[in-house]
Amino acid sequence: IEVMGTILNKEEEEEKALEAYDAEAKLASEEIKAAIGDESVAAIWLIGGQYYFLENGRFSANVLYKDLGLTQPQFVQNMEAATDATWSPISLEGLADLDADHIFLIAAEGETGVEALTSSTLWQGLSAAQNEHVYLIKDDGSWTINGMIASEKVIETVKETLVK
Repeated sequence: IEVMGTILNKEEEEEKALEAYDAEAKLASEEIKAAIGDESVAAIWLIGGQYYFLENGRFSANVLYKDLGLTQPQFVQNMEAATDATWSPISLEGLADLDADHIFLIAAEGETGVEALTSSTLWQGLSAAQNEHVYLIKDDGSWTINGMIASEKVIETVKETLVK
């Protein structure tokens, strides 16, 4: 939005939009933290039967960990920050050490990877799965792109999911 504000000579509108976003994120963060405390949150994108983490610096991870200030599980903290557009899938076995209290699974409707993942013994052994803190989110694209509208959608989804 900052680039577009400059290009369109709409810096004042850009600043107001960013201030409104920051206020929305702050309020949502307070509500979410009141609901889950410092419990950790992770997001996994499932596409084509492959599993991809939204790690440090990648799209909605910025919303979760920076804008909302949610706690990263140690598993995500240990991942290198995303530095380019390349996505590296993680194997099912690679998920064995996932220590998140809450997991968002982002997948298109009918994605076959969801059934394979959630029916696996390894997955069922994860704390989030055992505590029924796994949330299947229909992939509308907002979790895997940057932008204010996408970020607002992620905030809304996280808040609606975690604040009961």
